[in-house]
Amino acid sequence: MKVMMTLAAIALTLSLQAEIRLVEPKDGTCVPTLCFADYAKREEMCKLTGCPQPVSISWQGGAAPFNVTVRRLPDGRVFFGGQTSERAVEVDNLEIACRYEVTVKDGECSAVSTFSTEDLAPRLVRVPGVPNVRDLGGWKTMDGRRVRQGLALRSSGLNENAEGLVPGRTRVVDETRKVMLGFFGIKSDIDLRSDQECLLMQGSPLGPKVKWFHLGSSAYGDMNTESAREVFKTVFSVFLDRANYPIVFHCIGGKDRTGCVAFILGALLGVAEEDLYRDWEATGFWLPERDFIHRTRLDKLIRVFDGFSGTSLHERVKSYVKDVGYTDEDIETLRGIFLQDKDYGCEADGSVAAPKARFVDEFDLSGSTCGLGLRTLPRQSVGGHSLTISGKVYERGFGSHS
Repeated sequence: MKVMMTLAAIALTLSLQAEIRLVEPKDGTCVPTLCFADYAKREEMCKLTGCPQPVSISWQGGAAPFNVTVRRLPDGRVFFGGQTSERAVEVDNLEIACRYEVTVKDGECSAVSTFSTEDLAPRLVRVPGVPNVRDLGGWKTMDGRRVRQGLALRSSGLNENAEGLVPGRTRVVDETRKVMLGFFGIKSDIDLRSDQECLLMQGSPLGPKVKWFHLGSSAYGDMNTESAREVFKTVFSVFLDRANYPIVFHCIGGKDRTGCVAFILGALLGVAEEDLYRDWEATGFWLPERDFIHRTRLDKLIRVFDGFSGTSLHERVKSYVKDVGYTDEDIETLRGIFLQDKDYGCEADGSVAAPKARFVDEFDLSGSTCGLGLRTLPRQSVGGHSLTISGKVYERGFGSHS
């Protein structure tokens, strides 16, 4: 009898060892891809120039090798697929506010679980070799829709600027192409740099299959000059052609010229005013410059729009675009390309999220050199070097409003 019980216990132990049990993320949980609220992770994200926090997947049991697949629900698009001899993987560049299914298999058995990504924009993107990349999509709009993810990426330059008569060194490596071309399927590269910055360039650093639009742009207060208006008119035409998507657009740092184009597009799509400011400010988090503040930069763009008709910022941006040469129908074409009525992977009530207050109330930016400049109060009421939220005082970083 004792021998039989011992054998049964051994069999049970072997069975448990053979069974794959997913540990993280726990089934049904919501995981963050932004890590602003954790100081150590925030410092690391700053060093990595704005990369997202990967989702860690781990399991116990089973026998290597393991095949791991992460699919978005309900459409089943595969965001990660690979084989490993370890019992953990990290998955990057997942879309925000989506549900995913994880499947881990060995030769004998498998395990399946689901998780959601937090509904907190911006959606940061990790592209080896190219810093400051994030999705134009992911933001909710004022009419309850969402900007589609994966259609347009904003980034820093795909190569360095030319120095004198020497062309700029490429930032694109094999891993860059795997992400930009293999994962996102980029078809068009809008380069907003000047002729001198792009000296001797003949096409996109991503290769000949990517259409290169070299459109030297201006920024901020210069966006209403005759030359800048003509350039933006051409830039906007690229975004109106569905055949050009997916698109990456950039200058050299991805903050000023790129930021102005992203701001205008976001306003036309109906992203809330505070979120437009928040997206612009995000660059100052990992590319800190003491003059990267509203007063010296973005406020000059706002003053351009103030010269056009409308009772809101969004109406004035629309008037600017129409004055450049476009129509209401053109703007609706852009909205039709970018806006979706239903999120992938959301719960039945449409929610997948921690409260947006995480963007503010859980920050302790005091003493940090990589703080996010918050614009949670009206411009005219923000002054000095700190702001008070719910009785707490927060020191502002470089992307502030003073």
